[in-house]
Amino acid sequence: MNEIKYLECHAYRHEWDEISVLKEPSFGVALDYRCTECHGIKRVIVSRQSGVVLSRYYKMSKDYRGPKGTTKADYRKVWVNKKLQKQRKLKAV
Repeated sequence: MNEIKYLECHAYRHEWDEISVLKEPSFGVALDYRCTECHGIKRVIVSRQSGVVLSRYYKMSKDYRGPKGTTKADYRKVWVNKKLQKQRKLKAV
């Protein structure tokens, strides 16, 4: 697999920063977040009364998508191998 853009986001997790609500929802309370790495947006809508998550969705940039058919496990395998290579280099120093 060639160099994958935003590999850590695909393989492991996003690093979310809370941002101003982009658009008020018609129901519940919105919480909006932006990933510091890939700049994707996550929106969580929570019930004001119960605190239950009513909706959660993501809007990713067009260049976020990896090769067609690539699974989460494929991304993790590449990510883990890169981590191992980095650890070996650090031990060699």
